[in-house]
Amino acid sequence: MSLTAEQLASGILIAHSLFTQGRLEDTRILVDGLLTLDPENAYLHLMLASTYNLQERLEDAAAEYSRAIELLPSDLSALVNRGEIYLKQGKLTEAAADLKKAIDLDPEKGDPFANRAWFLLQMTSGALKLAEEQGLSGVYQAQEQIKQQLKRD
Repeated sequence: MSLTAEQLASGILIAHSLFTQGRLEDTRILVDGLLTLDPENAYLHLMLASTYNLQERLEDAAAEYSRAIELLPSDLSALVNRGEIYLKQGKLTEAAADLKKAIDLDPEKGDPFANRAWFLLQMTSGALKLAEEQGLSGVYQAQEQIKQQLKRD
């Protein structure tokens, strides 16, 4: 079975509406179904990743952001959001790589996602320095600092 472009667009609009209403499980079910019919749709992978992220399913969210990045390597939102998930998971090096790439993709510094990446990268750089200076205890302290900062933002 396949969808016409109009049917796919209608499905995406319904999924977006469900998402904005906070109906995350309904969104996930619909987007999963749409991805079965159109597995190469980067936007659907982004929507599923965002849904997983809000459901605190960080591994699933990171995997979906990764798939979106494979399909659309210059997507700043996918890079920054995956970078932020990596920060939450304590994967500081991976986070820094995603955030740096997002910044590099926006040399004019006009994209809000690139600006967020810059802020998060500054936070990550300080944490990496702390971890380097203090070893394992510094890593734990850095992770805790990052979690507290992410809660404030």
